[in-house]
Amino acid sequence: MSTAEIREEIRDYVDKADSRLLGMIYAMLKADEQNDLVGYTAKGDLLTKEEMIARAKKADQDIKDGRVKSLDELKKDIKNW
Repeated sequence: MSTAEIREEIRDYVDKADSRLLGMIYAMLKADEQNDLVGYTAKGDLLTKEEMIARAKKADQDIKDGRVKSLDELKKDIKNW
């Protein structure tokens, strides 16, 4: 598939996309522009380097403060989900 064909197909998708997909595409393009996109959350949201570091720091603090669940508690939560 040529670059022109890919662009045309993407335009078709964008024209039909709902607000959620448009938001994801927009965020992905902005992150790419800034070159700081490092991944995605479990829900599919974009994740920047700064956000990932902040999440890791929060997780470390949660562990230090005892805000953790045992494996059995986690399995029970998942089962009731």
